Amino acid sequence: EGKRLPIHRKNGAFSANGQQWAPDELQRQIDSNPKLFTANVLLRPVLQDYLLPTATYIAGPAETAYFAQVQVVYERLLGRTTPIWPRFSTTLIEARLKSWMRKYGLRLRDVLQPREEFIAALARRTIPSDIKDDFDRSREQLERLLAPLLHALKQ
Repeated sequence: EGKRLPIHRKNGAFSANGQQWAPDELQRQIDSNPKLFTANVLLRPVLQDYLLPTATYIAGPAETAYFAQVQVVYERLLGRTTPIWPRFSTTLIEARLKSWMRKYGLRLRDVLQPREEFIAALARRTIPSDIKDDFDRSREQLERLLAPLLHALKQ
């Protein structure tokens, strides 16, 4: 009582929680006690569209992926799927950021990438190559100087 249990169909009969019903018996149960039966996660949107038809569903990326999973259920039970339209999406850029992007030749995809990748992209565009080469050489020298110390610390 109070638990949701799946109803399984096997060899023309239905069963749940150790009980078994013929199709007409299960139909009588549903007709006499409809509140005891609920749609599962895949059937709920199909049932909703059957009762309240949807012309078009405006969906975000996760909802679009979900509808792709239930498409087979729609086609099997309703003979059609609900058309999906992508939800409007935009990115607003402040004037200060826009001028900064222009100054450094950055694109929106550069600014939206993870912080470390963004910093590396910005450095590649703004640090002169001779200074970059100096930094690389200095880093290599520092690594060589620190190698014996690191080796001793690991012992």
